[in-house]
Amino acid sequence: MLLRRISEHVKAQNWFAVGIDFVIVVVGVFIGIQVANWNDVQNDKRMAREYITRIQQDLLATQKDMHAQIEYSQWIKDHTVRALHALVQEPAALGSDFVVDCYIAGHSISVSLQRDTYVELLSVGALATIPNLEVRQRISQFFRNSDTIEEAVVVVPGYQSDMRGVMPNDVASVLRAGCGAVVGRDAQNDPVFEVPKGCPPKLTPTQISSTVENFRNVDLVPSLRRSLSDVEVKQSYFQQILDQSIELHDFLEENA
Repeated sequence: MLLRRISEHVKAQNWFAVGIDFVIVVVGVFIGIQVANWNDVQNDKRMAREYITRIQQDLLATQKDMHAQIEYSQWIKDHTVRALHALVQEPAALGSDFVVDCYIAGHSISVSLQRDTYVELLSVGALATIPNLEVRQRISQFFRNSDTIEEAVVVVPGYQSDMRGVMPNDVASVLRAGCGAVVGRDAQNDPVFEVPKGCPPKLTPTQISSTVENFRNVDLVPSLRRSLSDVEVKQSYFQQILDQSIELHDFLEENA
């Protein structure tokens, strides 16, 4: 319609009308661009808000996991300390509790943080949609720190290999069935580590005595001490992640 009217004005050499039509076209294009830009800005804001909300949910999941990991590592630490104390006793005083302590002291500790939202942010280039520079920096810093901690926690102490090398296979099978950490469900039905409330092994006297003899014939004290130090360091890492995730969650709540 507008193009036909401009054509008619040109044919009639009504240049004033042509000028008005041209201004109308320019203004219309300008308004269209501004509306499109405004829509893009609103979409970016909405997307940023959705990502922030999801990151906060990931942080809450991380906090829950860190609480479980701290409890799990404390469980291992307690048994490691008891195993170290027991090794200075006479062999006759050592029984099934000592075997259990030595076995649990060799459990692995690892962690894998919830980072799906952050990975998606980076992969689709959406991190820049978050307008607050400090928010972007704090999010990136948290996950960089977490990456470093995850790499450190992966390390398995040498005691695990030492213990497995002297524990009879039939004894290890019994302990593995009743004294290992399990994956349970919390109130939200999310998977969480759970430690056994009790670990009464069904070992025969022969199994107990042979295992104790094996442990006593090998000097496990140095590797047990290193394992204890490893547990304490990892536990401090978990506490660090927990504290940082709480701090970041609260910061996003106030500033994002």
